[in-house]
Amino acid sequence: MKAYSATLIILALVAASTGACNQSVGPEACAPSFQLVFSARGPHTLQGLYTLDATGTGIKRLTPDSMTVSPRYSCSPDGQWILFAAFANQSSDIWKINRTTRLVTRVVADPAVDDSPEWLHDGSGFVFRSNRSGRYSIWMCDANGLNQRQIIPDTQYTSWPRSSPRLPMIAFSYAWRTIVVLDYQRNLQIPVTPDSLDPHSNFFAWSPSGDKLAFEVSRDLYVWDLISSLRRYWTDNNHIFNPIWSPDGQQIAFNAFDTLKVLNLSSRAVRPLMSGMAYAGRSSWSPDGSTIAVEALNPPWILLVAADGGSVKAVPVGENVAVHPQWINAVW
Repeated sequence: MKAYSATLIILALVAASTGACNQSVGPEACAPSFQLVFSARGPHTLQGLYTLDATGTGIKRLTPDSMTVSPRYSCSPDGQWILFAAFANQSSDIWKINRTTRLVTRVVADPAVDDSPEWLHDGSGFVFRSNRSGRYSIWMCDANGLNQRQIIPDTQYTSWPRSSPRLPMIAFSYAWRTIVVLDYQRNLQIPVTPDSLDPHSNFFAWSPSGDKLAFEVSRDLYVWDLISSLRRYWTDNNHIFNPIWSPDGQQIAFNAFDTLKVLNLSSRAVRPLMSGMAYAGRSSWSPDGSTIAVEALNPPWILLVAADGGSVKAVPVGENVAVHPQWINAVW
């Protein structure tokens, strides 16, 4: 387990990359086919979306400097588009940016607040949250923003939606307390958390197979799936939050107070990866399974943590505070 200390950070920043690669076939063969996207803001910059190379270098801003962008965004399944919400005149609309042209296009415009877009699993459209009916609920539309319709009644406050990466389903919570899965092709709501549980959280994550959800209830980590329903996998000494899945679906990483831990679902063994984090928020597991990117707000860096328990690399993002890191299977 690695301690999050000044010494570690200094060593991490000066350490050279040691990834094995056959340079004889050309440097392009050694370049990772994925990148990290994150949202950042600073005292002199508006909130925007940025990319970071897999090695922790080459920070670039994607969205225009003049736009104030919500930290919640979504990358299309083919890696060609990123959806995001941008604020203006006390409201927000939904935009998308193209990987090749960098063209930014508004796809949802309404006087109300529209935010938290999420691509559907096949890229044919997306869901988003809107208060245009008087209370936040979930809407759906085509990829070009047409055919907008409300798919969740606004009888209760709904959280931002999370789309399954493989199935026509989205997950959300009612009033931060009841997690529900919606099969939007059959218009069927499936309760995930029984009345005896009160997650009071929005920390839940789809598995890579798209048929399982990991979420926390206080000190307990649960996994729900379509076949065997609900199962408690781990009880920790500290409050658990932000579970994420490994790319192979065999492990779940989560934060427990100031420690990043990894649970093996087969053996139910838990190993700590890094401790002593002053504050760590959301995280994301790289497509090759090698690295977990963690947002650290104090100090405001992105931490690249080796999933095997090896090195920790701290990536400063200037004066900005970086949040919501997400690996994508594309290089922008």
